[in-house]
Amino acid sequence: MATTSSHAAAVEDEEEASHALPPSTVERTTTSWADLLDGPLGDICARLPLVDYLSFRRVCKKWRLSPSGCSHITEFSKKHPWLLLYDVGVDGGNTCYLYDHLHPKCCKISLPHLRGATCLESKAGWLLATRERELFFFNPFSTQVINLLMYPERKTSDRLFTFTSPPTSPGCVVFAVHRLGASEVEIGRCIVGDGGWEIALETNLQHPIETLDGIDHWGHCTASDEERDIKQSVDFFSSDISFSFSFADYVLRHQHRNPPRFPKSIPQDSYLVKLVNRHSEDWLRRSGQKRISVSFCSLEMMFDDDVGNFPFVYELAADGASATDETKSVKAAWLDPRFTIT
Repeated sequence: MATTSSHAAAVEDEEEASHALPPSTVERTTTSWADLLDGPLGDICARLPLVDYLSFRRVCKKWRLSPSGCSHITEFSKKHPWLLLYDVGVDGGNTCYLYDHLHPKCCKISLPHLRGATCLESKAGWLLATRERELFFFNPFSTQVINLLMYPERKTSDRLFTFTSPPTSPGCVVFAVHRLGASEVEIGRCIVGDGGWEIALETNLQHPIETLDGIDHWGHCTASDEERDIKQSVDFFSSDISFSFSFADYVLRHQHRNPPRFPKSIPQDSYLVKLVNRHSEDWLRRSGQKRISVSFCSLEMMFDDDVGNFPFVYELAADGASATDETKSVKAAWLDPRFTIT
């Protein structure tokens, strides 16, 4: 009991001592997010995906005016596709450049997931890309990645891919066409999130396929059965012939196109020529070469009364370049500027 009494007395002494202490003179201060230094702000901006960067700019005036390699994106037009120059070789291949045909400046962004990759198709703000034995969807605005089962390896580089809708939507279907020879073509279909590839081989073609020039899946849309046809049919083109394959009946159909689907020359007033004329010098400068060969992936997006661009290669040379100068291959992907800012 003596121990208990001593403990109680000690507690009372401490309480009395605490009451005798003068009030605390420590002052608490608050720091505004707007007081962050430019250095840390710049580091944050450089690491944010584009959609997060646009949300970041909304916090306050200082953040909105903070220096960033992608600050011009707010001035880009959303009525036309943007162009992404990627895997250029800068910063180990992490740095990419985003262009709008109306704006003189570009946006510098870091997209490490595209390092060493090749974009096959662009639609609704998503890229379908491949790298070695990988096949995946990539969203450059959010940096979201959706992996797919790789298509079985084929000894051909003449191939085209397309997809029906954003991979986050229900029932997205990926189509692939591989030209295995002039009279042999392979068509594949994969439903995202639902198993592997369904593949059909067509041989002894009546009309030889010299090259694969383009692919889409619009040709079989009908008012009565649009959903079924989109998921089961794909069109592809070779010169002046349009081929259509349906997984509903496994029949390959064709028809001649007059005029051909792909003109031999690009009109000088076209969207593509305007974009190249505005930015070609910048592409040459960033690649560090006098001659470059720009490989564009295909795009499905409605603009200027057209539904998109098919894959092609564009050769560019700086003033004074000679035929002996090395030509560097540069990759480019169209982007439908479709994203949501939260």
